[in-house]
Amino acid sequence: MKVVMWLGIAYCVYGLLYLLGIPHVAPKYRNRTWTRRYQRTCGIGWLMIGIPWLALYVLSVNCQIAYPLLATLIVVLALPSIFYGFLSEKRFRKIADSENAE
Repeated sequence: MKVVMWLGIAYCVYGLLYLLGIPHVAPKYRNRTWTRRYQRTCGIGWLMIGIPWLALYVLSVNCQIAYPLLATLIVVLALPSIFYGFLSEKRFRKIADSENAE
């Protein structure tokens, strides 16, 4: 279960770094007027997966949760972040493609 804790911490740190604009951005998204917004969106996506996993770790330490239920909760808590990431990446890819077409 400590894996979930360490992944939650890593995702939160990575999300905060993205919010600060530190990580590497893909070349097709660099030096655009909306690059900062893209970085914020990525940071929010990482925090959306990290914070619930940390909460799940705290819950699992304080309560006796069966492993099948725990595995299900891990997947369920990851789904909103996955959908958010997929939709935001699709949105920014569309913006980048439309700028390249002009």
